[in-house]
Amino acid sequence: MEDIAATLVLGAGASKPLGYLLTKDLLPEIKKEIDKKSLFEQLEHDMPKKDLVADRKRLAKFLNELFHGFRDAKAPDYPSITEVLSLVDYTIQHSQSLMPKRNLEDWLRFRRLLEFAIFYSIDSEDKDENKRSIERVSNKLRRFIDCLRGDNSIGIISTNYDIAVDLLLFETVDNSPRIIAEQFDFGIAWREAEQDELIEHERPKYPKYHLYKLHGSLNWLRCDLCEQTYVNVTGAMTHQAFRHERDGSNTCDCFHAPLKPTLIVPSLVRDIHDPKLVQVWERSLEVVRSSPVWIIVGYSLPYEDIAIRSILLRAFHSQTAAAKKGKRNQK
Repeated sequence: MEDIAATLVLGAGASKPLGYLLTKDLLPEIKKEIDKKSLFEQLEHDMPKKDLVADRKRLAKFLNELFHGFRDAKAPDYPSITEVLSLVDYTIQHSQSLMPKRNLEDWLRFRRLLEFAIFYSIDSEDKDENKRSIERVSNKLRRFIDCLRGDNSIGIISTNYDIAVDLLLFETVDNSPRIIAEQFDFGIAWREAEQDELIEHERPKYPKYHLYKLHGSLNWLRCDLCEQTYVNVTGAMTHQAFRHERDGSNTCDCFHAPLKPTLIVPSLVRDIHDPKLVQVWERSLEVVRSSPVWIIVGYSLPYEDIAIRSILLRAFHSQTAAAKKGKRNQK
């Protein structure tokens, strides 16, 4: 691997100053959007309003059944989104039910609605009132990354779904998919989203940025038939996966639809099966192992992220072993 100047490991705290939510804020935000009757409104142009209202009511009912009193609870009394997802994932994994008159199909539907509510809350956060502050932070972050990188490449490993840092860096190359494909390694081969023709990009040989999204990204969609990944370099597109209508925006070139989100939500019951994300994790280990400097920003190594702790420990001990071997060779 080419010389890597440093590796940034970014958590939700790194995106907070850029206007995005922390994990602990997700369920309160979903509750607020349910109460305002605005949850899922970004699909009003693509789906009948009655279907969106029904989905919103269905999600609210499920949450209240799962946690009695959720409908009237205040923010400090909410369970964590990790707790909710872990319960649901455990129930699905073991083909159980936590309550009468709810079957596996109901839990799968609830899981899908909750997943979309999470993506919606992350993607739709109102940032206008803090626009000036966000712009200052963005400019500082861009200069910091450029300073770290120098004439070498830099590793950026993110646990976040949001694309704040992605778009920030894409702007430096005018958001051109061709140039982005030459300068950014996402850890996978990818196809351009929403194009009239099929445009595929392999991983670049000498990228400036190794941008690896361990839990997926709001601007990625995947095909669960041919396992291709589509990337939109201009913005988020996760909502396309939840639309009922099937068209060029959520259909693969193999004609399978709808495309699915490539996102690993916070849960204690999870495993990474997506072959493309497995590749991203493998590349991340290699970048961290090859990097002389690690800078962790806004990430507290939560207990559910044991796989990421494993990456850092393996990389550390690999570097330590290599250093000891180098000293022995010098003797």
